[in-house]
Amino acid sequence: MLYRRRREQKSLTGSISRATPSSAHSRYACRTYRLNLEERSARNLAKATILSYPLDHLLHLDTPILTALGLEPDFLYPLENVTIAQGRDAMFTCVVNNLGGYRVAWIKADTKAILAIHEHVITNNARLSVTHNDYNTWTLNIRGVKREDRGQYMCQVNTDPMKMQTAWLEVVIPPDINYEETSGDMMVPEGGSAKLVCKARGFPPPKILWRREDGGDLISRGGPQGKTKVTSLEGDIVNLTKVTRSEMGAYLCIAANGVPPSVSKRIMLHVHCCGFISEINSADKYGVKYEHKLRTDTYQTIIETNL
Repeated sequence: MLYRRRREQKSLTGSISRATPSSAHSRYACRTYRLNLEERSARNLAKATILSYPLDHLLHLDTPILTALGLEPDFLYPLENVTIAQGRDAMFTCVVNNLGGYRVAWIKADTKAILAIHEHVITNNARLSVTHNDYNTWTLNIRGVKREDRGQYMCQVNTDPMKMQTAWLEVVIPPDINYEETSGDMMVPEGGSAKLVCKARGFPPPKILWRREDGGDLISRGGPQGKTKVTSLEGDIVNLTKVTRSEMGAYLCIAANGVPPSVSKRIMLHVHCCGFISEINSADKYGVKYEHKLRTDTYQTIIETNL
């Protein structure tokens, strides 16, 4: 019989959520609810009551109340890493539920510098700002990021113990040719050697790729495989040995690091030959003999006359 009575009470208690003040059973339902309260702890009762509030009401409850209810601040989503090109704007978003009277702070973790607390910027960096959507989302904005902004950032809540989450800001820089350390146009004799150098800066460090502008082959000599022909070579330096006139032309060094745009430098290689190609002997009407030597190279033809 007792078992049946409990089942009846449970069924009636379940109907309370559907009871209205005008219901004929409202008095009985209220009485049953009071009996149920005696079996609950005050904490469970308060928690059951508060959880029936709309969420926006919960956001404005005092910290002691939320703590008593076991509703401590909690991060809803992880803080996400950000990779961005130098000069653009970066943003970190921190979502915290049940904040109550606690405060959200932004900290540069690697330098331990406090950037902002709640909606107030602490640092003197004018490029930083914080926004709050009046709900549960706090955002740290960094305008025109610089290389020195790179590092670990922390969203922190001043609970005891402290709650926090971190993310990394990576600032990438597109490649740029370092003209002071890069070869210019050059001239070498046929059979001689040419050293082509191309230096670039950026982050991540750029890779250098060499090609001929006309699509021709780059010829490598002196390696373990002897003479080899390739359409491209990778590296800051290209050494050309025993150069022939067929290797004369424009060479392109292309710097790329995955951050657009890639850049290139055009280097013109001139090859000249200095051999005498003919000798002409003659004499004038007085019997004086002359020796003529015709010398040609890439740019000029010179006739030397020796007595």
